[in-house]
Amino acid sequence: MKKFYIKKPALVLFLLFAFVYPKVGDTYPQDVADFIMKREGCNYFREEMSGEKDIDKMRDLNNQLDYYCKRSDQKLSDLKNKYKNNHAVNKELSHYEENIEPIEVGK
Repeated sequence: MKKFYIKKPALVLFLLFAFVYPKVGDTYPQDVADFIMKREGCNYFREEMSGEKDIDKMRDLNNQLDYYCKRSDQKLSDLKNKYKNNHAVNKELSHYEENIEPIEVGK
């Protein structure tokens, strides 16, 4: 009998979307809820990457980081500006670091 294994990142993301997203989606505007979910995924993969030494796993994590983290600094700034008069949104967005993306040389 073949055993079925769920990769840890897939399980974490499933749990994140299954239990956190409905709450966030009901509390905040859709663009803010989408940002929160994507940034939580980004933060998860950033932590996973910090101690990884296996080259194949690092490659996979880099792909995940690219998907979840790309342009999130700009999105955070845009949302803070868009909702600058909404105290609840600003309070939630203040929990996120503003500059997490690496600076690309030559840009």
